[in-house]
Amino acid sequence: MSKITKVVARQVFDSRGNPTVEAEIFVKNSSSSSICPSGASTGTYEAFEKRDKANKRYLGKSVFIPIKYINSVISKKLKNQNIHNQERIDHILIKLDGTKQKKKIGANAILAVSMAAKKLSAKIKKIPLYKNFLVKSNYKLPYPLMLSLIHISEPTRLL
Repeated sequence: MSKITKVVARQVFDSRGNPTVEAEIFVKNSSSSSICPSGASTGTYEAFEKRDKANKRYLGKSVFIPIKYINSVISKKLKNQNIHNQERIDHILIKLDGTKQKKKIGANAILAVSMAAKKLSAKIKKIPLYKNFLVKSNYKLPYPLMLSLIHISEPTRLL
């Protein structure tokens, strides 16, 4: 069993230049990281993105509060957890927050840690990430539905 040794978070910048959370999870001599850039939509029922609104250095968009939470509380709670038990890891993260919309820790922190764990699990198993999501052995991906364009060389007449 591969046990988590530590979780480290840092502030990085996404493709739009906005600060975002990067989480890195370690197991023995291996690690994997994931970032959680913000989305464009801000509906009332969406998961909450934790930002340091009082920090004017980054126009109130820095993420030092969720990073501090990951480096202290989350890192301690996930230490010695089985990296391959994603359901347990996610349960711990959700329970630590305790709110419906993830307002305590922030969905950006929770998602970055969760995705890093899933990636590291696949890396340790030496399988592609998508295969690490397969629960059943006989699972098949759905076939995509495509509409084809019919090329008509002559104009058709309607009767």
